[in-house]
Amino acid sequence: MKFYFSDWRTQWRTQWRTQWFKLSWAHLFVALASFCKAIKDTLAFHYGKSVFAGLDPQFWNPNISWKNKYADWPDDPSPAFILSDTVFVFLTDAWHLFDFLMLMCLFIAIHLRGSILWAVVIYGVVFNVAYYTLG
Repeated sequence: MKFYFSDWRTQWRTQWRTQWFKLSWAHLFVALASFCKAIKDTLAFHYGKSVFAGLDPQFWNPNISWKNKYADWPDDPSPAFILSDTVFVFLTDAWHLFDFLMLMCLFIAIHLRGSILWAVVIYGVVFNVAYYTLG
């Protein structure tokens, strides 16, 4: 079987395109994670001055919305629905929803890169640089 230079080049191009495609998606998910983190911090520290102040405070105001996970706080501290105070807490208020979305975006980006070393690089460097630069 003969080895042709064009076959090697075609194979290399295909692998490079696949890796570039995965890396581009990973960067997109890191950017989305940074966006979610910025929303979380805005809700936590600047809710009164933010664009979210005009929205439903029962879901968006973290000083009120944390009670959504309970049936009738403080009289009845039982969960509002099954697992609303643990697994499904992201359905109860905006802060937990964007926390969940941020983590999912980071996990997807790590999965696309395919190694734990890249998990450290993505979270430790790229995410924090993007967050502190934009935030």
